[in-house]
Amino acid sequence: MNFSLSQDYPVSLDVLWPVYGHPVYLEAKYRALGAQRIDVQDAFTDENEICVRLERTISPDLDRVPEWARRMVARDYVMRHENHCRRTSPQHSDVSLRITPLGSPVNISARGTFGEVRTGQTRLALVFEVQCSLPLVGRKVAEIFAGKIREALVEDHEFTLAYIGQR
Repeated sequence: MNFSLSQDYPVSLDVLWPVYGHPVYLEAKYRALGAQRIDVQDAFTDENEICVRLERTISPDLDRVPEWARRMVARDYVMRHENHCRRTSPQHSDVSLRITPLGSPVNISARGTFGEVRTGQTRLALVFEVQCSLPLVGRKVAEIFAGKIREALVEDHEFTLAYIGQR
């Protein structure tokens, strides 16, 4: 299951860059998105690179999971995030993202760009691939996870807009 995402931010890449991999931002964002536990294992940012590795524990909203899938849903999930941004020019970077629900047959990855589309406006554009190795229902499970990722990314974007608006 593949899907694309594009999010705009009303600031330059230079303003957004130091925020995006900062541990204070990461902890605040994932707490606001409902994580019970956040373990930032690595958060490195310099002028050319952002590398983030973290794990967060979440509880899925079972009311929003189809009845047939509820037996397969754990009470809590540990989600491992591995994000990497590398600048290819002052206004552009390449992005890779991997999200792994530990102990789950689901794999989530994304590739894309993070760059200024005009002065004072930065766009994150990603193409996601969500896979599930379960026989027979794997595609449906991947679709459910893709839907949850889309919802979380809307909340992530709203949080980030508010966060950078306070700076």
